[in-house]
Amino acid sequence: MTKILAMSDLHENLEFLDIVIRNMDFDALFTAGDITELHVPTLAEILHEVSVPIVIITGNHDCVPCMVKLAKKIENMTYVFRGLVSVEIDGLELNILGISGVYSRKKRDLFHFNDRDILSLVRKILNNEVEIDIVMTHTAPYKMADFLPKGGRGGLRQFLVFRDVCRPKIWISGHTHVLASEKVMDTLAVNCGLGYIGDLALINLKEHAVILGRLYRGEIPDVESPTWDFLYYLRRVKSYTRILREESKLLFP
Repeated sequence: MTKILAMSDLHENLEFLDIVIRNMDFDALFTAGDITELHVPTLAEILHEVSVPIVIITGNHDCVPCMVKLAKKIENMTYVFRGLVSVEIDGLELNILGISGVYSRKKRDLFHFNDRDILSLVRKILNNEVEIDIVMTHTAPYKMADFLPKGGRGGLRQFLVFRDVCRPKIWISGHTHVLASEKVMDTLAVNCGLGYIGDLALINLKEHAVILGRLYRGEIPDVESPTWDFLYYLRRVKSYTRILREESKLLFP
C-alpha cells in the first residue's frame, strides 16, 4: 500500500508537521504551499529526518528562494516551481505536475502566475506526450475540493484545462483552508485543509482513496498569531522579494 502524507497551509506552525511526521507511516511527503517564510532552518531540521521522497510546491506565503536552495541540500527533496518532475515512490515511477504560487491576470513573479504560464505548461505536456499521475497546486481547481470556509467554491477555473488534458489520478491542493476530497471524472481531488490547526490527508495511491484527518492536541491554535501579523505587514513592503532572497543567502551561503 503506497501512501502519500499530504499537508498544506502550515503557516509557520512547523510543530504540527514535526509531530505528524513522527507519528504516521507514509511512503512520501507532499506539501502544497504556504509552509514557512521565517522558519526555514526549523523546516530543514524536520525534513532531514524524513527518509522517504519529499515533494514541495510553494504558495503565496513562502520563502521561495529558500526552498530552491533547501532542495539542493536535501537529497530526497524535490521542489517544483512550475513544471514536470518524475519521482519514484515505493517502487512506482510517478510523473508530477507542480504549479507554485497563485493566479493573477497581470502579475507574474515568485508568487503569481498568469494565463501565459498555464498555456506554456499545457504546450509542454502536449508536446512531450507525458502521462501525468499527480497534479499539485496551491489553489484548487474549480469544483474539485475547493470549498470555502463560509460556503461556496473558491477554485480556479483556468486549472480545469489540466484536468481535461492530463486526466491525473490525484490532484493535491490547499489554500482555501477547508479539508475536503471529491471524485471528479477520473481524478481524486484532495484539499489538504489548514495544516496550521493540524489538518492532513493520507492518500492511498493503489486504492485511489484518501483518509482526511486532523491532529488534535486538546485545543485549536489561534490562526491570527503575532507571527502572522508581522508577516502580513512585511509582505506589504516593496522590497519583500529582495528580503526573501537575502534570507536565502544568509541561511544557505
